[in-house]
Amino acid sequence: MSRISEITNARLDRTKFAVFDSFEDSKQSEREYWRSCTPEERLTALEMLRKATFGYDENERGPKGFFEVVEREK
Repeated sequence: MSRISEITNARLDRTKFAVFDSFEDSKQSEREYWRSCTPEERLTALEMLRKATFGYDENERGPKGFFEVVEREK
């Protein structure tokens, strides 16, 4: 399975939830989870969040706007 199709077909696993006694316990558990993931898994999760927020069009490449370098006067 390609990385793009894995991201596009991702599903939320609703069987894995936890209840914590405090927000600090929750934060600690989250830190431990992300530290246990490989860099590739972290980037895949980041890409899924980006896709969920901004959408995904496989045919669109590069930045969506035009960038120009402008020199300012001192």
